[in-house]
Amino acid sequence: MPTVKICTDTVTLYNYIGEANYVAVYSVTILQNVNVHMSRSSSLPGEHTNSATLCIFDQQLEAVSVDGVAKSFLPNLEWEALDADERTNYWTLDGKHAGKDIFVLGTSDSEWPTGDSYRIDSAERYNRGTLAVQHWKVVGR
Repeated sequence: MPTVKICTDTVTLYNYIGEANYVAVYSVTILQNVNVHMSRSSSLPGEHTNSATLCIFDQQLEAVSVDGVAKSFLPNLEWEALDADERTNYWTLDGKHAGKDIFVLGTSDSEWPTGDSYRIDSAERYNRGTLAVQHWKVVGR
């Protein structure tokens, strides 16, 4: 039986670095071969909440800069210990940064999130099982 590739989506991740002249500064990374699940809910008539869940499998992921240069993952504490200029060479995920890191569906070369963007509410790491199933689950609203 042939395997079905479910990780065919691309998102652009904006890791919040800080501010310069009262403007947010981000490290931009394009994450290819991820799975995106969209949902829309309503709690009150006329009020809707959109959310997106990303599944980022280690073995399928390709992470590159806007220029197409490969970027490596760093755990958040190591990433934060770097100088702001060095942070742009890596990408990170951490649920403790809720609301500061953002992702956009598709590929974007903008320095700031535009269009259909989602603030990351949580990022959970799943390390159990074989390498083929180890992944991140990221929820944005």
